[in-house]
Amino acid sequence: MPQILLRLILFVLVGTHLLRAERSAQPVVNVDFESGTLLPEWKSEGSGSASIVPGGYGAKSLLVSVPEQGSQFVHIPLAAESIRGRRIALSAAVKAENVTKPREPWNGVKVMVKTVAPGGTDYQGLMDLYGTFSWKSCGLITNIPADVTEATLMLGLQDASGQAWFDDVTLSVMGKLRTRPASQPALLPPEKLDRRTDLPRLRGVMYGPHGREEDIRKLAEWGANLIRWQFYWYDGSFPEKRLDLALYDQWLEATMAEVDRLLPLCEQLGIRVIIDLHTPPGATESRQSAIFQRAEYQKKFLEVWDKLARHYKDKPAIWGYDLLNEPAEGSVAPGLLDWHALADLTANRVREIDPHRAIIVEPGPFGGWGNLPFFEPIAVPGIVYSIHMYDPLAFTHQGVLDGYPMGVEYPGMIRGVLWNKEKLREILSPVREFQKDYNVPIFVGEFSAIRWAPGDSAARYLRDCIEIFEEYGWDWAYHAFREWHGWNVEVGSLKEDTSPSPVPTDREKELRSGLSKNQPPRAVNP
Repeated sequence: MPQILLRLILFVLVGTHLLRAERSAQPVVNVDFESGTLLPEWKSEGSGSASIVPGGYGAKSLLVSVPEQGSQFVHIPLAAESIRGRRIALSAAVKAENVTKPREPWNGVKVMVKTVAPGGTDYQGLMDLYGTFSWKSCGLITNIPADVTEATLMLGLQDASGQAWFDDVTLSVMGKLRTRPASQPALLPPEKLDRRTDLPRLRGVMYGPHGREEDIRKLAEWGANLIRWQFYWYDGSFPEKRLDLALYDQWLEATMAEVDRLLPLCEQLGIRVIIDLHTPPGATESRQSAIFQRAEYQKKFLEVWDKLARHYKDKPAIWGYDLLNEPAEGSVAPGLLDWHALADLTANRVREIDPHRAIIVEPGPFGGWGNLPFFEPIAVPGIVYSIHMYDPLAFTHQGVLDGYPMGVEYPGMIRGVLWNKEKLREILSPVREFQKDYNVPIFVGEFSAIRWAPGDSAARYLRDCIEIFEEYGWDWAYHAFREWHGWNVEVGSLKEDTSPSPVPTDREKELRSGLSKNQPPRAVNP
């Protein structure tokens, strides 16, 4: 195709996606603090102070000050019915001065929506906001449960000291539910779908970024035929180094070399590999990726996938390309593509370069199962739709995330809701509906439960998840093999003991039981 024609087509694609995105937002709340006072229905509480002061994006802004380590919030009530069961975009202009680093990344400067439902209270907010920085726009996109009874917008500081300013706070309802087809086609078995593999099923693990021959051989011994290899850059310098595109290129080349070194062994052992872009150009900070904030990073994202597709298109062991791990749109800057539009454009470019490999797309935000009702299919051959499964977080992440104490059992009552296999099946129903509506392949790219869950709870959770995936014909990858010790099935259930267990754990037995369903190794992709 002539380059000038290709550029014209891409320009039309981008313009169409931008127009669609710009028309979809419906503001529910827009607070600019120009009135000069905290409104009577707002509630200010905590160990600091909150006031309207001169300056900001407009004439005035909200200043929250906490002189010593503590918390201070301004609560702004929301009409729950206006956001119930909808996708929302929350954005704000934020400035900070001497905000101390909190103990947990979700504390510090807070821009957050709190919702209350029969199943418990949920908090969705920005992360990794502390220190001193000038005015910048921050945001997130998330889904609100359909049974929410109360909703509150919260601005302030938590578990920190310092000062933070807020202005132009907007909460909008984004888009709408996808239009379901009038009738569902006859559901095909996985081996009949366009999955770009000759294997009837793919079952494996998430792995990397560093690889070892002994690990690959162990996975083959367990029966795995798939590795989701994470291209993940973290060296303690977050996020400064990863904002430098020259350093990003160096990291990308080094990671590709690491994978290339072990691809022949994977091919020999019949293990397919997914290239999983865990760290996009500019990285992800405060729950939003730089590719949705700055044009140079979005352009680089497209270039990275051109490079990866050209490099791996003739590598037999490569099964597919996972375009972006857990997409974090946050607030999309004017003139840039949202995730669906960017995924569509990237998939088209990759498919022109490599007609043989699967293209794996996770719905934003964060690859959650609840996003597919808002996600329209992408009209590119060989697309595999992927979700991550960690619900309920109060169980799978107990003792990991703030607010999720240890001692939670599965199955059982968790925050007022009975969680068991049928509940897992219930929450995964939107994924099953998407599969049936369009006859498309589904890949569970991550699922797990923390190893120190009480008794054999984690093993029972893994068993129930795998049985559902098998029933529905979904490919899957456990999170994660020999990565962080909390997810390592070879380590026992005592949190303080990170050494390998002398005997197989119950979690290892469940994982290996699932992997044993794979067929013996045979020829990999052409």
